[in-house]
Amino acid sequence: MTRHIFKIIWNERRGNAWLLLEYTVVFCILWFCCDYGFSLYRSYYAENGINVRHTYRIQLSKRADLPETDRYATLRTLKERIERYPGVETVAFGSWSLPYGGSYAQDGFVVNSDTVGGRKICNTQEVHVTSDFFNVFRIDLQQGKLFDGTDPKAAVISPFDAKGRLFGSYTEFHEPISEIHTVLPSWGDSSFALHVTGITKPVRIIRYGSNPMSLVFHPLTPERADPTQDIMVRIRPEAETDFAERFTRDMREQFTIGPYFLLSVTPIENEKKASDESTFYHMKGVYAIIGFLVVNVFLGLLGSFWFRVQARRSEIGLRVAMGSSKRKVRRMIVSETLLLLSMACVIGTAVCLNLSKTDLVEAIGIPIANRAAWGIGAEQDAINFAATSVFLAIVSVFAVWYPARQASEVPPADVLREE
Repeated sequence: MTRHIFKIIWNERRGNAWLLLEYTVVFCILWFCCDYGFSLYRSYYAENGINVRHTYRIQLSKRADLPETDRYATLRTLKERIERYPGVETVAFGSWSLPYGGSYAQDGFVVNSDTVGGRKICNTQEVHVTSDFFNVFRIDLQQGKLFDGTDPKAAVISPFDAKGRLFGSYTEFHEPISEIHTVLPSWGDSSFALHVTGITKPVRIIRYGSNPMSLVFHPLTPERADPTQDIMVRIRPEAETDFAERFTRDMREQFTIGPYFLLSVTPIENEKKASDESTFYHMKGVYAIIGFLVVNVFLGLLGSFWFRVQARRSEIGLRVAMGSSKRKVRRMIVSETLLLLSMACVIGTAVCLNLSKTDLVEAIGIPIANRAAWGIGAEQDAINFAATSVFLAIVSVFAVWYPARQASEVPPADVLREE
């Protein structure tokens, strides 16, 4: 049976060549849709490693007509006054550190080296915070200790992922976590090398992103202190009711220090909700495009096989007239289609695997999953192959079975008379 089907395919090689090309192109498109859709899903539901329940952002503003004060001293005063407020558990200050705020600083580092030359620079997010930041957001320390603010060159690193990789999938940065002791900034001045004091669990202060990075936490130095930047507090659960309104009413005068004044108090969960909604709408847009492509693939294959089967009505009628059962004829046409699909899947897989190793797809503007960033390995290739092949098989069987059934039901005499 299989040998006979191969012979049929070869005899109709001109038409089948175009069908095989169509199958291959469609397979590649669906492969990359599956790949990118999975990366979005993984990005959206990834564990961020931070707990923002019962946390608030206190935002200050500054009057331009009043003289500047010592900003670091202002922060110390604010810390004392906030900690005395009933219900406040912990307060932290930071720069570019607000979870889900959407803003961050970025730099490149190399590990355990006095020079940059010869080692790949890996991008990281930089966060300048006081040590209480880890308590406010319940960030667990896995190894070492937190900085205490006395060493401005201290650093705490958050791994890239749960596997403990510190700076992505680059092989140069696969040193064991326990052996990471220094990180050197990209500009290569060894006097700016940071001493790693501790390693946290994986943390992401941005909800969504196709390119997650390790976090490097720095102590907030007096030079970077700014009361208008991030002020974050954790309160006790029993103080949650109307906390923002009560705090604003009770502390407005105490927050008027020099040119600074209290602007707002908002739950950080609101930032998370807004970030999630933005990400969700982006995902809906991407999945809508993928759905549109899938529907067009279905209609395109349906049309192609409809005309293909209609063009073979005389062959089908002749086979039925010569004694072949209608069921056997339909099975032969479906088997022929699935065999062509199998050939296209093999060719398409080879094309996709090779394209994914080059920058060609990204260069022409097609969004693809960042494999290195998300630690996606060969298992995703297997998922792409299985999902794409099964989908195309289902669509193909449906697209060819119905017109084949209609063609086989026509009386052979009528078909031959038409010819």
